[in-house]
Order: sequence, then C-alpha cells, then structure tokens
Amino acid sequence: MLSDELRNALSAAATEAGFTGSLDLLTSEARECVYFTNATTRIPGDDKPGASRIGGVPDLPDGAAWPEGIDAQDRPCGHATFIAQFNLADIPPVDSLPLPRRGGLWLFARRWAFGHVPMIAIHHPDPQFNDRPPMPTSGEWPVGGPFPLKPTPIRFERGVSLPFHRQSFRDALGPGDNDGYFDELLEAIVRDEFCGQVGGYSVASDQDPYRTLAFRRLGRIDHLEADGYETMAQYEKDVETFTPPMTDPSQPAPPPSRVARLRPKVEWIDRHRDEIAREAAAWQLLFSFRRNLKADLDLGSATSLDVFIRSPDLNTLNFDHLIGELPQVL
Repeated sequence: MLSDELRNALSAAATEAGFTGSLDLLTSEARECVYFTNATTRIPGDDKPGASRIGGVPDLPDGAAWPEGIDAQDRPCGHATFIAQFNLADIPPVDSLPLPRRGGLWLFARRWAFGHVPMIAIHHPDPQFNDRPPMPTSGEWPVGGPFPLKPTPIRFERGVSLPFHRQSFRDALGPGDNDGYFDELLEAIVRDEFCGQVGGYSVASDQDPYRTLAFRRLGRIDHLEADGYETMAQYEKDVETFTPPMTDPSQPAPPPSRVARLRPKVEWIDRHRDEIAREAAAWQLLFSFRRNLKADLDLGSATSLDVFIRSPDLNTLNFDHLIGELPQVL
C-alpha cells in the first residue's frame, strides 16, 4: 500500500500528464520503488569503502573474489564487468522487495550483449575492507564488455512504479483526459534525472520483460515473436485478415503470410499458457539502470538494463543467478 506521500506524488503526476480520470486504476496498480540519481555534490561518505555508486573499482569485502566473466557458450572468460555497489542501509525499504537493511551488494555483468545479460551479485552482511582489488586489464574483460565505468556516487529517493509493460494495463489506462499518451505519464513519474531504480516494475513498454524471461527459461525464446495473442480465436481472426482471397483458382496459392507461419509457435504458447505465466510471475525487478553518460554507462539503443531475480532466491539472499535484460529498441 502506498504511503500518503507517494499517493500525493502519483496524483500530481497523473494531473501533470492528463490522467486524473484514471487515478483509481493508477493507485490500485502502483507499487513502491526507490529511484536513484547521480550525486550532484560529493559528501565525505562518498569516499568511504562500500559507499553506494556506479562504476569504478569495487570495494570488495575481505575474502570476496572478483567474479568470473563468461563467453557466448557460458564458459569462463576473464572477469565480470563491475556495474555498481550498494550500501544497503542507504536504500529506503521497498514493499515486496525484501532486501537486507545492512551490509553491501556488489553487482556484476558476467557477459555483456544486447538481449540477455547473465549477472551475479556479491552480498555481505558485515563487510570489512582492506585494499581495493586491482582493475582487470583489457584482456581480462568478458567478450563484448564495456570499458570500465566511471565511479559515480548515487542518491536514493522513494517513488512509485506502474506496470507499463502489461498491455492489459495500457488498454485499461486508455488515452487520458486530453487524449494524452501513456508515455507522458511515464515521463511524469520516471523523471529525467533518475538514472536507475530499485524494486517496482520494469519501465519497458514495448515488450513484457517478465514473459521474455519466461520464454528464455523455457528454452523457447524464438517463440516470443508469437506472444501477441490471448486466445487461439484471436489468432485465427488475424490469419483471416492477412490471408489474401483466391481470385483465380487456376493460379498457384500465394505463400502463407507471416502471421500464418507463426501457427506452430502460437499453438505451443496456447498449450503452455499456465506454465509461462507461472515462470513470469516467479521473477521480480531487483535493479534497473538507465543510460548514464556521467558514469559512461552506454546502453546503445536500449532503454534500460533491467536486472531480475527469482523471488525464492531473493528470500534466501542468493544472488548467484541474476538475469539482465537489455533489449534493443529499433
């Protein structure tokens, strides 16, 4: 449940974007999250080991090793790319995201590529620090890995998050009071200065990253292109629409349309809807990073790097099998 402060912030964003008529829907669907921004001024605490920041050399706790990177065949390959470290005491509590309130978390990308980014994090409840580990040499980064990111302190503030990734939510939201588009509401909530997010929903709106994860985990990522139909009847209607009529029976039939060629994949999805939904529901957003020029975090044509964790893993503080989604927007 949102606090009064966050309800007021959501109401203000809805008013700014022209969605006051949808405030009940927005309030019912909103989740707490925490946004982070690049620090505009440095404070003495920014230089302490374990301070929250993006990039630089991680202040790994004593006894922790820099994680290995992996290549395209998931074989060990150099070092993982350090993304960020979080002093967990800095992050305000987030409803439905049971992060520890003490210790530190160090986040790494084991391979860097558009689409699927295997990731790992180190958690320590009471870290002790000596010297920082040396920065890996250029030959030790994973294939395709970015250059080391610039150390950039970050600050946190509570916020609200909405499920723009769900088509059903966008349909229910409609065009807004003044025929506005949902992007205007998204921009009113996720302000330009926000460079990342803790918890809440993914801000992706051109595809559902939770279902993308489900298809990937089920070994059917190629079926994602057919994931636009809620029923087989809806699909059959689409096939009819894209099937040209036979005007001359003596002529060879035209090749099947792209929609018709999707039939085996649509039928597989229809048979496995419950399984897909269960797998998608097992994941939750841990962190999200936006393009950040100050930190030299360049996401190319992607809108964000979303880092997901399975709920059972979060409950046991197992950060060994995180998955990042870095979809290209064409």
